[in-house]
Amino acid sequence: MKKEYVNAPFVKRGLAFVIDAVVAFLPALVVYFIFTGTYSGLTPLYYPAPVIGAVSMIDLPVAVNEKVSTVTSDEGGIISETNYSIPATGSRMLSVFVIIFYVGYSTFCTALYDGRTVGKKLMRLRVIPEDGEKPLKAYLLRELLGKVIINSTIIVPVISLFMALFAPKRKTVHDYIGRTRVVAE
Repeated sequence: MKKEYVNAPFVKRGLAFVIDAVVAFLPALVVYFIFTGTYSGLTPLYYPAPVIGAVSMIDLPVAVNEKVSTVTSDEGGIISETNYSIPATGSRMLSVFVIIFYVGYSTFCTALYDGRTVGKKLMRLRVIPEDGEKPLKAYLLRELLGKVIINSTIIVPVISLFMALFAPKRKTVHDYIGRTRVVAE
């Protein structure tokens, strides 16, 4: 007997999305504060288009490199020279990792946690493959091709928003690509 699923309510799906945007960006925000002492940008708003969000953070590795390569001299002046120490190299790698995490968060969580991200788990939602598709293949198509690549255009996230409101089964563009849907658990 085939299990019947209830489509994810729009508000719960929206809340899950906001939670995931925060979770995806939080490591980068921490790195910004540690190395620059501040953050002023719109990256969390770019979560629907992760590649654009990653491009908006391109200044992070530069800022980290500047911070780890700047030292104060004995006379009180500032000297800038490349620091090749393990902590400095680790800091640079961390700054790149948080950008990769931001872009890949949704893909990794959905694939590793059986169709759930932190936001979906908290909202009791889940991505399921339709038509007997293999879950991993469906999740990767949905997340990588649909969310990361195709959503990184200007118009597709807007179209997906309206589709989540009005389309049958509330399927978005990336749901059609991966042959998936988001359901309430």
